[in-house]
Amino acid sequence: MSAAVFDTAAVRKTHARTGRRVHFELTVSQALFSRRPMSDDPIRRFTLLVLHQAQEDHATRLVIGPTCRGEMAIRYRVGDQLCEMSPPPAHVISAAIAEIGRLAGSPEGRFPIKGSIDVAYSGHRLKWRVAMASKDAECILTPVQ
Repeated sequence: MSAAVFDTAAVRKTHARTGRRVHFELTVSQALFSRRPMSDDPIRRFTLLVLHQAQEDHATRLVIGPTCRGEMAIRYRVGDQLCEMSPPPAHVISAAIAEIGRLAGSPEGRFPIKGSIDVAYSGHRLKWRVAMASKDAECILTPVQ
């Protein structure tokens, strides 16, 4: 997998205090191909990065999967705002969903997936509940406090 496959992931949301629209970009290729010792697998690093970003933004729900437009997307809710990351290629999202299943301890290819994720990342614990009805359904994650 080359770095050229990935672009940037952008998050658009409204700042809670100022009410101004905020747009920030996260360079996915840097996150995937950094020299951090946490994992050699770029899909695992990307998945953990998404979980970490949603947790840092105090997301109440993270949804990965198809939208009403038929596209694959990564969205999370912070308060009453819906944040959407600019989607990486569809094969990366489907691989990230499979990685979420592995992190939740679900056997490969078995549905429905119900489990929890509790892993260390960047000095924090990432704790999420996972629910997914089928391989074509949305993967819904809720944070564990």
